[in-house]
Amino acid sequence: MIIIHGERQYGKVDHVPGFFYVTTSFVHVWFVPLIPLKSSIIPVGAQLRRSSGPVAIGMSLKSVLIGWGRAILFLLLFRRMFLLADLATQYFSGRGRGAQATTTDFLWPICYTGLLAILLWLTYQLSGAGYKRALRLGARLGIPAEDIGTKFGRVPQETKGSYSLDSYVSD
Repeated sequence: MIIIHGERQYGKVDHVPGFFYVTTSFVHVWFVPLIPLKSSIIPVGAQLRRSSGPVAIGMSLKSVLIGWGRAILFLLLFRRMFLLADLATQYFSGRGRGAQATTTDFLWPICYTGLLAILLWLTYQLSGAGYKRALRLGARLGIPAEDIGTKFGRVPQETKGSYSLDSYVSD
């Protein structure tokens, strides 16, 4: 039996389109993240990638939990879809437990599968960076606060040409 294992990035969070996102390196087995190793800011865009590669940061709990949560949700969703397919096959073939199933017997498994799909979708929709977090992470990459501010529809106060993070985060 072949066992696939190694180190891989999971838990993409704090994404600021066009600038960066945060991921965590995990030890994985069969592409299921098990042990978090380190979190990094990954620059996006040709300009940032040329100037700097991934920047190590402290362990991001949000990234770790999202990495594990997405893996669990994906595995549960995958299992549920096979169970639904098996139930439908038994129902339409007239054999097994599913032969006596009624329409309402399909209702709960379908609702549960839909709920898992919605939760998985929400992990992607709600994992963006807030304004202050984006400023802090952007400062680590040397991105001017004005650039990040325009991405969020905010313009930080002028600080006479300096990009002091404290002046932008205090509001």
